[in-house]
Amino acid sequence: MPNDLVYSRGDALNVQRDRIRISFALHEKRRKLLDSIATLAGYKVELAHGLPDGCRPDVLRINPQERGLFIGEAKNCEPPSNLSTRVRLYAYFRWLLIHTVDGGGGILAICFGNIRDTIGWTYNFNTMANEAGVPFNSIHTTKVGPGLLIIWGYIQH
Repeated sequence: MPNDLVYSRGDALNVQRDRIRISFALHEKRRKLLDSIATLAGYKVELAHGLPDGCRPDVLRINPQERGLFIGEAKNCEPPSNLSTRVRLYAYFRWLLIHTVDGGGGILAICFGNIRDTIGWTYNFNTMANEAGVPFNSIHTTKVGPGLLIIWGYIQH
């Protein structure tokens, strides 16, 4: 039958590569958004080497004048229920708390794309903040655009 589509193994690999490229592009779009927000909010110095324990959030910046720390994480493939993601995020909450003990402030933000994940990310954000002992002054969820949602908390002692 001439109208039947026949897919080769190479076609399947190309489809997989395209999905990976699209996933990376969406992650990078969210990372760049968080980086822009951090920079515009005054967190101008990038900490390229990550946190003291070796963790490397997608965005890690400081505002030396205000003693502020910005930790941002872009999510594309990882759902809020992913255990390894939650463990990593919990470490970020702890580092933010450690930073604020001596009077510093900061923001922790997660950018994700699926509006159906809002409840899960909100629940995890609040739960991890409470478990880590981070007394956020405020927590917000904001839709910035299509496929761009951010949950973020601000702390200032």
